[in-house]
Amino acid sequence: METKILYVKDDNQVFIETPPVKPKNKIRLVLISDTHEKHEQFFHIPKCDILIHSGDILCQGRKNLDSVSLKKYQEFNEWIGKLDCKYKLVIGGNHDYYLDKIGLVESRKIFTNCYYLCNELINLNGINFFASPFNIGNSRNNAFQSKYIFDDLDKKTSNVKIDFLITHGPLDDTFFSNKKISNHIWGHLHNYYGIYNINSNNQSIKSICACSLNGDYELSNGPIIIDL
Repeated sequence: METKILYVKDDNQVFIETPPVKPKNKIRLVLISDTHEKHEQFFHIPKCDILIHSGDILCQGRKNLDSVSLKKYQEFNEWIGKLDCKYKLVIGGNHDYYLDKIGLVESRKIFTNCYYLCNELINLNGINFFASPFNIGNSRNNAFQSKYIFDDLDKKTSNVKIDFLITHGPLDDTFFSNKKISNHIWGHLHNYYGIYNINSNNQSIKSICACSLNGDYELSNGPIIIDL
């Protein structure tokens, strides 16, 4: 069970044990990632306007029969459908082999209780989100790591204002050069849970790692709550 929640309001951040009441006239984002089939172990996902899951729903997706992966995703869809969140954004990660295999159209048939996105821009409550499953690494769990996905991500995020870029993995600082990105939400690196700053184009970009599991695949990190 998670042991800490990172709460962000007006650029101030603090670790807390229980979610605070949402201030009036604020939009609440709740961020989770890399749940690896342990999503139901969350003690509580706070009520929010927008829930974001930054990929790696499954644990060892490449080893599953397709029928097993499908069933696990259907169960995840049922779980997320029960959460008290107005909007829910979900992307794949490097462990989500089946989603990479079947493609966007078929994946969306599974995720009926959320927005499943792949290199797409979506505007919610006046906020621009761009979501991509792209990631890199040396693991054999290598879904969504193709050069095509990266090139498409790079092209589509140029010359457009993005309030929150969501990817599964982190991106090199140079990616943000000459782009209009204010915040970056990601996962993949389990031991990097927290908030960092990227300096690019003489501006500071908030970089947020929302990994829910630590390096030992234990659910040690609570959801990150951001009140805008």
